[in-house]
Amino acid sequence: MVKSMRCAFMVLILVFFSVNTINCSSDPDDSGSDADSDADSDSDSDADTDSDSDADSDADSDADSDADGDTDTDSDADSDADTDTDSDADTDTDSDADTDTDTDADTDTDTDADTDADTDTDTGSESDTDTEEEGECGVVDGDRMWDEVAHLASEEFAGREPGTEGNELALQYIEGVMAAYNLEPAGDNGTYRQVFNTKVFKVVGQPSLSIGKETFAHRDNFKVLYRSGSGSVTGQVVFAGYGMVVPAYDRSAYPKCPLSSKGYNDYEKLGDLTGKIVVALRYGPNDDNDTFNHCPVDPTLCEGSHCLWDFGYKAASAKKHGAAGMIIVPNFRDRRDFDHRRYFIDEAYHDSSFPVFYVSREKLVRAIPALNGWSASIDATLSPNSRQLAIDAKMTVTVNETMVETANVVGAITGTDPDPEVTIIGAHMDHLGIDEQGNLYPGADDNASGVSTVLESARQFRWCDIVPKRTTVFATWNAEEMGLLGSKHYVNSSPSFPLEKTKAYFNLDMVGAGSGTGMQLTGGNESDNRWLTDTMIAQAQAEGFSWDIAPSGEHNGSDHAAFNNAGISYCYGQTQYWSDHSGIYHTPQDTPDKVEPVVLQLTGELFWTTLRAVALGEEEGKGSPPPAPKTPYFDGTHPQARTR
Repeated sequence: MVKSMRCAFMVLILVFFSVNTINCSSDPDDSGSDADSDADSDSDSDADTDSDSDADSDADSDADSDADGDTDTDSDADSDADTDTDSDADTDTDSDADTDTDTDADTDTDTDADTDADTDTDTGSESDTDTEEEGECGVVDGDRMWDEVAHLASEEFAGREPGTEGNELALQYIEGVMAAYNLEPAGDNGTYRQVFNTKVFKVVGQPSLSIGKETFAHRDNFKVLYRSGSGSVTGQVVFAGYGMVVPAYDRSAYPKCPLSSKGYNDYEKLGDLTGKIVVALRYGPNDDNDTFNHCPVDPTLCEGSHCLWDFGYKAASAKKHGAAGMIIVPNFRDRRDFDHRRYFIDEAYHDSSFPVFYVSREKLVRAIPALNGWSASIDATLSPNSRQLAIDAKMTVTVNETMVETANVVGAITGTDPDPEVTIIGAHMDHLGIDEQGNLYPGADDNASGVSTVLESARQFRWCDIVPKRTTVFATWNAEEMGLLGSKHYVNSSPSFPLEKTKAYFNLDMVGAGSGTGMQLTGGNESDNRWLTDTMIAQAQAEGFSWDIAPSGEHNGSDHAAFNNAGISYCYGQTQYWSDHSGIYHTPQDTPDKVEPVVLQLTGELFWTTLRAVALGEEEGKGSPPPAPKTPYFDGTHPQARTR
């Protein structure tokens, strides 16, 4: 009798589950409901962090009718996000026993059917998300940032060159993140985008160069600078030192300039250079940064300062003196002879009929053996040593120009002060794209790392419910690699907020590689910027960070330059000892494996806490730099260090 009752009871149970199984799987349009977890699936929502819709796609689930990953669930969504499963009431089964999911929590949908442990809701890419993920206030996650860097540096984004589909995808991704964290659109017409146009330049055909008896090979020992003009030029070679012109000046106005107050002119004794080809060394005498930062320039060729070493300034100066073309060579202090990085002429200096090449020093010395001695004389005396040579050169190149539309992405949190001041944190989001040979330049460190830090700062502001007194702006600039065009557009043409109200600008450029020991703050020793350095030091001490903070002299090689020229204090961060990794700069080797989560964490912690202090008007605080760690943080012992 008992056995009969047991058998009958078991039959009833089997019939009950059979009916429910049929109900669960009979409606293919409802594959995203909580009822999906009643079939064979283990909707173990611990796995749904950073997952892209695989919450419904457990590998062996009978209810896995939407396993192609197109339901776009966000990282901390309830394993059914985007699938109308807000609560038990949204399921298509009436069985409380099998659909009692913990939908209030972002993890572990605890169903009675949660017994199929062989199925996991592992991740898709969190990059496809359009909704806000959840995190902990004050906890900067280097792994989360690394995932973002890896995504932006993936083949999908194709190097993020302005005017390309990859750059457009990056714009859309950043817009999505800003929208997810409810940043106020601060671009054009109520959008996040600040649109501007720029020209893209492509070399067509095969450029050629010969100097004296030496024939150079394109890409092996010479390259065409980006924004070079086109032309086929044959002419006498002249050596014009560093190609610099510094006008006479009042010493009291330029006390740090190491050159004579009578001026310095590499062209003064060369006479008319019409039709001739100028050879000039890169940088300046002794590579002295004070020359670049603190000497006057030819006002007809440069507005402001910080131009003397620019490729464009050198080319414009040669053109002004009548030259038909220019060849720039690494100076003898440069440890690199010739590399495959892409070098640029600033947009303001582009001349469509003036070709500019960059050549191998080793190869050039074969044509001009005395070059090293002439260079050494200039460095020793700080006086020009220019001369006309008894050899000719021929340079030929054709460059196509195409106008493209691109944009910055700008979001903000309005400050609570009446007529609030403004604080901006920014990083350029573009990189070099794909070259003529099909080589992809991923730009992981340069500068997906900076973009990730800006976005992480926005996350922290929202997760910590920061209500800033100063309006806080989160910006990603475009076309930096083409000459800082996006930040210049913001400052010079279309500031979203008054520049006179802008208190500080934080710039991030290449902040994911390095030794993991600290942060270099370019310009941090300048009097106008020292308060920001002191604020970062104070924040580091208050938070117990032990990283070195190393302020240095001024250098205008990134997006802070436009703000600096507008008289705005800036803090430009680059991870310390990045030079150890400089072999990846502007090469296809700037890949995510060169970026370390712990270095991203370092950057994120230092910058978001300093930004918070300034945004809240709490920038007071002086202090000495905290001690540097005795060993690098990614030596393999740190929990976020990866084995390469």
